[in-house]
Amino acid sequence: MELTPKAIKLMAPLDDALRSLEELLARADFDPAETERCFKIATTDFIMAMLSAPLSSVMADDAPGVSVQIHTAQRTSVQSLMVGNIDMVITPTNLLNAGISSQVENDSVNHEIVLREPLSCLASANDDEFRAGLTLDQYLQRPHAGYVFGEGSVTSMEQTYLQHLGLKQNDKLLVSSYAALAPAVASTGYLSLVPLSMAKAAATLFPVQYAPPPFDAPDMEWSMVWHLREDRSSDMQWLRATVKKCLNTGFMPPKLYALGQAKQRRNAA
Repeated sequence: MELTPKAIKLMAPLDDALRSLEELLARADFDPAETERCFKIATTDFIMAMLSAPLSSVMADDAPGVSVQIHTAQRTSVQSLMVGNIDMVITPTNLLNAGISSQVENDSVNHEIVLREPLSCLASANDDEFRAGLTLDQYLQRPHAGYVFGEGSVTSMEQTYLQHLGLKQNDKLLVSSYAALAPAVASTGYLSLVPLSMAKAAATLFPVQYAPPPFDAPDMEWSMVWHLREDRSSDMQWLRATVKKCLNTGFMPPKLYALGQAKQRRNAA
C-alpha cells in the first residue's frame, strides 16, 4: 500500500505533534537491562546475517527484555518507517536518496552510514579463466548473477556501480537475496560482485573463488535510516549504537575464516 499525496502532505504536522508527545513521554533513563521492548528493522539478507549473531549476544547478555524482528526490506519499507510500523531501515547508501526522495520528504528522516565493505568478484572454483585474471572486456561480457533491491527493481546493484564509468555488464540472473548468489555462481560460469566479507564466507561453504573486480569499484556502503521523531528517543539511541557496533564486529568468526583460508590454499595447490 502506498501513501496518497494528501496523506504525505498531512504527515509533517502530524510528525511534529507526535515528536513533541513522544519527547514528553520518553524515558531519559532507558535501561536495556530492565526494559521490555520489541524493535523492528527492515534490511537485506546480508545485513541480517551480519547482525543476527552479535545482536543476539547483546540481548542475551545486556538486554534480556529486548527482542528484535528483522524483516526483508522492500521499496515500501520507508513508508512503513514513516507511519511507525518499523523502527529502522538499513539500506545500501546508493539507494538511499532515490528511495527516500521518491516517497517522503527528506527532512522527515535521518540517516547514518554504518558499514563500508570493499567489493569482490565471485566465480566458480573451476573457472580457470577467472583464476588467470579477467580483462575488463571479459568481465563485462561474461554472464552475471546480480542483486536487486526488492520487487520492481530492474537494474542490479552491481550495474549501479558501473554506470558512473559508462560501462554495462551482462546481467542474466537478478535476485533479491545475497544468499542466492554464491550457489548460482558455484554451478555456472556466472560472475557476481559481492561484499568482500560475504565472498570470504561463501568460499568456506561453496566451491567458489574470489578476487578484486577488474575496475575501480567503490566500497559498498550501508546506511541506517530512522524517523526524526526518534532522534532523541533513548531506546532508539541505544538501538542505533548497538546496530552500528554489531555491524562492525565482522561477518565471520575467526575460526571459520581460518578454515576457509586453509580450504582455498588446498584448492590452489
